[in-house]
Amino acid sequence: MIEKNAEKLLQVVDEFIKLDSGMPLTRVKLFLYIAKHETTNSGGVLARDLVDVFKRPQAMIWNDTALLGSVNGLKKKGAGLLETAPDTIDPRRNKIYLTPKGREFFKIINEIIGEDSGKVFESLEGGGK
Repeated sequence: MIEKNAEKLLQVVDEFIKLDSGMPLTRVKLFLYIAKHETTNSGGVLARDLVDVFKRPQAMIWNDTALLGSVNGLKKKGAGLLETAPDTIDPRRNKIYLTPKGREFFKIINEIIGEDSGKVFESLEGGGK
């Protein structure tokens, strides 16, 4: 069982390496957290909530979001997995959503993990812990 789980984890890591061979694990976790919450809450994640959950400075969260988005801070092409938009309730706040590419990528991750995906993604609740 442990070998099977390790193999699945390696396959997930390989998918992220295909996007960016130098992607830090904190960025991987940020994507997975947003993906899990968008699919379970069907409404994206407030950017400021990520600061609280991950216990990281807002600038770092925004940088990682940009790198996972369509254009990073250097105006170079990002991963294209995330997008931001004003919150429909309070337009002063921003929400982060998966792009169609991000949804497809998350679908691939879920297919690799299989029936255990619910258990795996529940462990993301701790954010930066």
